[in-house]
Formats: sequence, C-alpha cells, structure tokens
Amino acid sequence: MERKNLVGGPLANIAVRNPLNRYIADKIYPIVDVYDPKAKIPKYLRADWFRNDAGKRAETGRAPRSTYKMTETSISTTENCHATPVPDKQKDYQQAPNAYPLRLEENAINHSTNKVDLAREIICASSVLDATWCGVAAGEDAEGKWAAGTGNTFLVDIANGIEQIFLYSGVTPDLLRLFVDFMTFNQICKESTVLAMMSHTERAIVTEDILAKVLKIKDVVVAYPIENTAKETKAGTEFTNRLIWEKNAGKGSAFLVYNADETPGLEMPMAGVQARLVYASNGLPRATYTYYEDAEHQQVYEVAEEIDIRQVDSGLGYLWKDTRTT
Repeated sequence: MERKNLVGGPLANIAVRNPLNRYIADKIYPIVDVYDPKAKIPKYLRADWFRNDAGKRAETGRAPRSTYKMTETSISTTENCHATPVPDKQKDYQQAPNAYPLRLEENAINHSTNKVDLAREIICASSVLDATWCGVAAGEDAEGKWAAGTGNTFLVDIANGIEQIFLYSGVTPDLLRLFVDFMTFNQICKESTVLAMMSHTERAIVTEDILAKVLKIKDVVVAYPIENTAKETKAGTEFTNRLIWEKNAGKGSAFLVYNADETPGLEMPMAGVQARLVYASNGLPRATYTYYEDAEHQQVYEVAEEIDIRQVDSGLGYLWKDTRTT
C-alpha cells in the first residue's frame, strides 16, 4: 500500500498575518496633490453669500452692490517615512529547501507602506478630534448616552448635528456622512429606538446603508482602524490596542461631515484637506526607495509621503465624544 508522508517544512504559499487596518481618512478629507510644500487654499467666507443685498435700482441710479471676502488656509507639508531592512542572512535562509514561503522584498515595501498609511490615519483623526466644529470645541459630550438602553439620545443628537451643520453652512442632510467607531456602532445596532425606526424596512438588522436611510443622510462609515501603543520588545508579542477614531480611549466618538467623495475643485465645499506633495523625482505623491547598507549587510526598502492634513471649514462637520460611556 502506498504511503504518503507529510512535508516536514512549511507549507508552500501559506503564511499567517492579521488583516491590515481598513483606513478611512480618505473618506473624511479629500486628497489634493500639490507641487508646492507651502501652498495656500483660498476660502470664501459664508457671510457675504447668504446676505440679501439685491434690491431695486433707482431711476438713473446704480444697482445695489456688494462684494465678497476671502481668507485662506495655509498648507505646510512634512514628510512621513518608514524603512524596513532585509538582511542578507534572511535572503540566504530563503534558499533552503524548507524555507518559509516569504516574499521578503514585497513584504518590506508593504510593511513600510502600512506604517505610512497608519501615520496619515492618526494625523487625520487628530485634526478632526481636536478641532472645533460648528462652534463646539473638541466635540459635544454625548455622556455615554448612545449605548443601547434607557435614556439613549442617539437619534436626537444626530438630528441636532444635522441642524447645526445646516444652520452654519446651508448643507442639507443628503450630503452628510456619519463616521462612528466600531464599538459605538455595535451599541447603535442594539438600540430599540433605532430598531423601531427600521421596522418598515426590508431588513431586520442594522447595517451602514440601512442606518443611513433611517437617518436620511448620504451614508454611514464604521471606523475600524486601531493602533498598537505598546512599546516593542524582543518577543514581539506585546499588543495594546487603541481605537484611532476615539477622542477619549474606550469611550467612543462620532463625526458627521460633508461628504468628501467628490474630486476637489474650484468653489467646492470641503471640511478639511489632505494635501500631498508630488515628488519631483518620480512625479508621484509617494516615493519608494531602496539602498544597501554595507556595514549592516542588508538591503533597505523605504516608503515616504510628504503631507499636511488640516481643517478648512469648521461649519461642515459636527463631532461627538464619549458616545458609549462616560
């Protein structure tokens, strides 16, 4: 009888890694590629555009007239970069018959790319969570009342946020997008007042698209990205998670903002911006380098991005903090 033996080495094309973060920064602020690290974005002030200045012209007189005022947001890009080395010894080990099925160069570039993406996500989150929106500094305190149960204020708070953005900017609910951290979203999914409003829909469970219809807004995006805040050790097993899109750790946050899907252009609303400098060396807004370090006997792969992320119009967003606990 034929007998098959198990392969003693690693399985071909099999390796285990946690899935990478589902970053959402690009859905909050649009990306604008710039060619000057000190660029400026002009901004029309709202007051002159909503004032009723038109009127009748007196005979032989001039038409009533007025002008509009502008300000500007200054951009100053700085470079975020990360490098991952690939030692010669690792390459040598890859030649062994039972070597791990790793793609060393590709993994190194992916590792550094994720580091740069993570840094950009954290910078974007800080620009939102630390800002004043519709006159409320650092967000309205929801006092944990978005947690499912008695006294839940989720629907009331969202209605107020929609009204505040409308009164500040004239933006209607159908152009708004709600970002909510994953743990808070789980509480919303269990809230009876939300489920009651869904009773006439075709689904009995809360999803992002159904919740958006209930709230009568453009869409809902769940914020999943996390950061490991533990210091690195030799073992490499240390892990302390932090939800990036929370104002206060463990308490939840939510952000209602003008939908940023449209390509930025002249006279377009924009709550904030991600300005990326285009590198002259390759004509792209991100650069990948590789170089050899003789003393360390290793090839290094580096990814770099020069960016500035900042608020542009405080009247196009509304922030809540401490949504699920206080």
